[in-house]
Amino acid sequence: MTDAELRILRLLADGCSREGIAERLSLSVHTVKSHLERAYGKLGVHNGTAAVAKLIRTHVLPEAEEFL
Repeated sequence: MTDAELRILRLLADGCSREGIAERLSLSVHTVKSHLERAYGKLGVHNGTAAVAKLIRTHVLPEAEEFL
């Protein structure tokens, strides 16, 4: 997983939309979509919810309680 893919997945986990992520990182929406699709492939999932869940289960992202 690249740094860019993880950065985008973390923002997705925080509730940002593709458009919001693109704006925040000064990227095009197409670039964000490309990073997400590559990350989904590497994780063996098909959507953002499954990707975030897998990253939490593998301890790449902290669980929700850790944000409170």
